[in-house]
Amino acid sequence: MFTSSLQIRKRVRSKAPPDVTKQVMLEVPDTGTEEPNRRKSVYLVTLPHPKTPTSSDGYPLVAPESLSQQAVLAKFLECCRYPDYVDARSLHMGYSVGVLKAGDFRELCQPDSTGVAHAHDHLPVLADRVFGFLPVKRALLKRHGLASHWSCTHDWYWSAIRYVVVPSPKKPLAALDPAPVLWAATAPHPPLETCCHEPLTAKAIQARRRKAETKAAEAGEDEPKVTELHVWPLVVENGFRNTPDDHTAHLKVIAYAKKHASKSMQAFLFKVRARLPGLIDDIWMWETVEETLERAASSRNQALRAAAATQCKCGGRWLTEVVKFFLANNIPIQELCRTVYTALEEGRSETVPVIVFGGAAGGEGKSLFLKGLASVVGIEHVFSTPQTGNFPLLGLVGKKIAFLDDWRFNEEVLPFSTQCLWYDGSPLPITRPQNQTGVSGHILYEGTAPIFATTKLADLEALYAAAQLDPRTGRPGNADASMIWRRLKVFAFNTKMRKPTGGKIPYCPRCFSELVLRQSGH
Repeated sequence: MFTSSLQIRKRVRSKAPPDVTKQVMLEVPDTGTEEPNRRKSVYLVTLPHPKTPTSSDGYPLVAPESLSQQAVLAKFLECCRYPDYVDARSLHMGYSVGVLKAGDFRELCQPDSTGVAHAHDHLPVLADRVFGFLPVKRALLKRHGLASHWSCTHDWYWSAIRYVVVPSPKKPLAALDPAPVLWAATAPHPPLETCCHEPLTAKAIQARRRKAETKAAEAGEDEPKVTELHVWPLVVENGFRNTPDDHTAHLKVIAYAKKHASKSMQAFLFKVRARLPGLIDDIWMWETVEETLERAASSRNQALRAAAATQCKCGGRWLTEVVKFFLANNIPIQELCRTVYTALEEGRSETVPVIVFGGAAGGEGKSLFLKGLASVVGIEHVFSTPQTGNFPLLGLVGKKIAFLDDWRFNEEVLPFSTQCLWYDGSPLPITRPQNQTGVSGHILYEGTAPIFATTKLADLEALYAAAQLDPRTGRPGNADASMIWRRLKVFAFNTKMRKPTGGKIPYCPRCFSELVLRQSGH
């Protein structure tokens, strides 16, 4: 059981604190320097086998091997929860160390003079903040008789784990713990084989490259071979990136390399010059993949709420203009925002209509609102207006919303039968080219991307007319047109507005999200 904080404080006051920084006669492996004044979130803690029965302060010392690894880890976590502080403020506040991940790895020392090989324990630890280790070190010694050595040479958890998992010339595989005890605060501890590798970053690649170059120079050897991977730091650290309006990143790399890169890098870039633009795009895909996946994994309404917490990009101009357009066209703002929120929440289905902004002649501000929505989920997650061709819906798969700007509700691009399936939430066959490697068959789309559209009121009137009942038969003139009409939620814009002054208004995710959330009551 964990000792209560009150009991621990009484123990602290009962005796002067030991000087745990003093050298004690211990069998300590070469695990790195212990720096008492450092504050880190990652340590490699070693519990050595004692050579003497007591510490220099008279505390009885316990051999780690006399305890189970589970017991050692439990005592360590208890000391992190209740450190042994000596300053009055920390003692009063009762600060604890929040451990996120830890483990106990037991290894054998080299045989001593009597031929006995004792065991020592390594405990890699990751905390939720930086902390000074002396209060925990003191608690281990005073409460449990466990002397400890805290290596300050590891900046990342993977590095501390790697020390106890990956064999080396000084530590063969047979010397490693085959069955360590692992612990994590929330989810199970990740597999050791996946958390003992350095993450791939521009900084890590650059550090390894410089180390290899220095080693080669000291040995009088040629500069190590440059690969595509080594271009990564050059691109990222200098921000050489293509944008929708500027595709000259490869030229910027070349200009920089001519002045500042090594001869090997210059030769490599010249060799791959034809592939350099694509390589730069690939590098940024790898650099930002975590952000991309986070956006892709978030739901539409999660993206909406996340956008509400971002910085405004327009200084309030977007919101002002949109509300002005809505009021001038008698658009029921609360009803519209409730409809939009429901569409984002539930997605394409038989109960969610297609939200349509119909304009009389253009310039009524229809797209300004819906392009604000596109900025919330990210343009890469938006399916845009399909065009005439053999595969008009091919890009729909995997998108979060469909935004049909200046759409026509006729059969020029999509047959009415296809539109009926799409608008009412039914599974939708999507044709794709069959002459590509690995492609077989077509796609049955069952995605839930809600559909938003802008169109002309005249086209809506034509659709409405086609959907009306034939007085001679009592049936709709066009059954498909009638089905489509019933799936639409139309907001009519009849008043053309003047273009806003002050230049182009940015499509603002923050303003869009706040408008929809507030006016929809969410």
